[in-house]
Amino acid sequence: MTDEKRPPLPIDEYLPAIVGAIRDGGRLVIQAAPGAGKTTRAPAALLTSGAAGGDVLVVVPRRLAARMAARYVASEMGETLGGRVGYTARFEDRTSAATRLRFVTDGILTRRLLRDPTLRGVGVVVIDEFHERHLTTDIALARLRDAQRRARPDLKLAVMSATLDAERVAAFLDGAPVVTVPGKAFPVTTRYAAQETAAPLAERVAAAVERYARAGPDGDMLVFLPGMADIRACQRACAPVAARYNLALHALHASLPAAEQDAAARPGERRKVVFATNVAESSVTIENIAVVIDSGLVRRVEHSPWTGLPQAAIGRIAQSSAIQRAGRAGRTRAGECLRLYTEADFNLRPAFETPEIRRADLAETVLELRAAGYADLRAFPWFEPPAPEALAAAETLLHRLGALDARGVTPLGHALLEFPAAPRLARLIAEGRRRGVMREACRIAALLDERAARAAPSRQSDYGHSDALALLETFETANDAATVKRIRRVERQLLEIAQRLPDDGQATREDDRDAALGKALLAAFPDRVGRLRRSAQGVWEVALGRGGRAQLASTSVVAAEGLVLTLDAETQPDGSALARLAARLEPDWLLELFLDDIEETDTHEIRPDGRVARLRRLLYDGVTIEDRALPAVDPEAAARLLVARLRADGWQAYADVEAVERLRARMAFAAAYAAGCLAPCDEEAIWSAVEQLCVGCATLEEVRQAARGGDVTAALLARLTPPQRATLDRLAPESLQLGRRRARIEYPPDGGPPYVAAPIQDFFGLKATPRIADGRAPLTLHLLAPNRRPVQITTDLEGFWKRAYRELRPQLARRYPKHAFPEPG
Repeated sequence: MTDEKRPPLPIDEYLPAIVGAIRDGGRLVIQAAPGAGKTTRAPAALLTSGAAGGDVLVVVPRRLAARMAARYVASEMGETLGGRVGYTARFEDRTSAATRLRFVTDGILTRRLLRDPTLRGVGVVVIDEFHERHLTTDIALARLRDAQRRARPDLKLAVMSATLDAERVAAFLDGAPVVTVPGKAFPVTTRYAAQETAAPLAERVAAAVERYARAGPDGDMLVFLPGMADIRACQRACAPVAARYNLALHALHASLPAAEQDAAARPGERRKVVFATNVAESSVTIENIAVVIDSGLVRRVEHSPWTGLPQAAIGRIAQSSAIQRAGRAGRTRAGECLRLYTEADFNLRPAFETPEIRRADLAETVLELRAAGYADLRAFPWFEPPAPEALAAAETLLHRLGALDARGVTPLGHALLEFPAAPRLARLIAEGRRRGVMREACRIAALLDERAARAAPSRQSDYGHSDALALLETFETANDAATVKRIRRVERQLLEIAQRLPDDGQATREDDRDAALGKALLAAFPDRVGRLRRSAQGVWEVALGRGGRAQLASTSVVAAEGLVLTLDAETQPDGSALARLAARLEPDWLLELFLDDIEETDTHEIRPDGRVARLRRLLYDGVTIEDRALPAVDPEAAARLLVARLRADGWQAYADVEAVERLRARMAFAAAYAAGCLAPCDEEAIWSAVEQLCVGCATLEEVRQAARGGDVTAALLARLTPPQRATLDRLAPESLQLGRRRARIEYPPDGGPPYVAAPIQDFFGLKATPRIADGRAPLTLHLLAPNRRPVQITTDLEGFWKRAYRELRPQLARRYPKHAFPEPG
């Protein structure tokens, strides 16, 4: 395509400045609106002008963007794709020896930097869509800038984005110039859903498409959706609408054939509806869009804190992404954007996406940087440094995987870097190779990498000890054809790499395939050992030794108590964890693979029958892998355990609560009159007394019998000195002599006045109200009738005999003729 035939783009007039900045200074920041032409025109200009001084490498975040950009540039330059212009992505390589302008994904750049840190033959690297802040592009920017300062001062570097903090990037590049390219912007009317709804997304999209097909602006529609499953669901839901209004429905996704992708991007004869992921936000420009329908959702890669593996999760986009999506409707004309969520929802969303470096697992990045010679990552020239604890966690995991040791990256660590996979999965393959199950390990790694295929099979599976083995055997029947094809492609790539690795001389081929795979999984997930138990509610739960608990999914084939590995888990909306995949684990495997990490202890514990037992215990990461009973329980250890159990259960579960509370109230009353020589009985005093009972006991039942036999109150009283005990008995006596018997004095726990309750006859002969506390506190007297109900409650016994008793006596005598009610004296 000649220059005269090329459609003009906003960036064209800025190309001379871009070429000049790269030629003169070697560093440049380009800020250009979506659709301005930065991805295609700027790299081509750097190549054709000679300013690159070598090959041009354009780093894009997605395979689809690499393919479409390369195809477009080749067409504009009148070249065949794979000639001077090509692209490389995972599983795809359309380049040749003649290729000078190469579009690559960030993952491909990472692999190349591992093999060739100085990028021999490359004159300029262009990092596109930097605002998306992928971890790999953050690291690439830092490494390339470091290379410019040291090994490759002639390497040129340009950073491009639709929306980014240009000054911050320019400052990181030591004051690089910034070229700002405005785009064509027409007004876009933004509308929102009137209210939240639980209706399926496909249903809401179909209604919106019909609304705009019937009465909306001319032009095509672009629907932003989180993933391929939603794209297909919306295509099905919109098919009747398309038939009624003569619409063409297209999908834009990396998994589709190139012809389908091209058809979605180019103008067509009929009005069309394009269903796309966030690739259409900035990486790919679709012409003639007048309406944007925004689901407000994105499928982004998150780090699973449970498994340490990346996992795709659907979440809400930030406001910046929503604004960018809406702008796609205003490139060539005034347009409309319908957000399928409320305005209140939009206002509550974060302004920008969280950079991946703040939320991703850093194990692979740390291993790459250490292998590249960066021994102290605190001194690495980060564009934005990660949290120190995230770096520390990554290094810890790599040590446990055997990828790092005190000297740096181990031979195994270098082997793991050969695989385009997380270090855990690479470790799984390496161990599987050593044990003669390389092919099976590659397939399991591919399955774990493809989260859509991780759905555990039915519990009816024959592989009741491992979800991984069940997946291995059933994945072809449990997944659709497209997923099976992807898994097989990943499996083949991993297998080819594994077969090329040099022999480390440590092969231990095993006859038991399942055991070999189990050990390979253990080598990959050494920090995910736990114990599976059935809870009181009948639910299977995995408990990790260092803390953490997860409920096992009902679909898991593992359903027996014992040691397990958690292979896949996720955090639920309520904050709890759900283990989706697990595998049984034999204690001997831990002894074989991690003997140096096994801790042996001489310990005591309370058995389920309440008896203290002494045990020789083997622990791995705090998880018990073996217990062996030992003789001669240590009395002090037994007492400590019993005390701890009592503390957990509460002393009330063992002691005579009524007797203890009665003594507490009595001591509190006495303390109020004791002028500081007697203190109330607090909780700690009670615990001290209870703990004394544990000395010499070997079972919970012995403690309970002692506590309920009155030993707690006796121990509380024993804490008092003889003068204190005498003061207590004088100020707050336990009982009152009434005739020939003694009545107990009650001291209410709420601090109410002490009282005595006894039959009225017991008070005959007593003229005045008894007093305690050295005569300072009258007792309240409950004078009871023969039915044990109070006839009178009084603190004035003398007044009662003189007045009330005279009136009550005839009534009492008639009601209780068998009881004596003498005349008052």
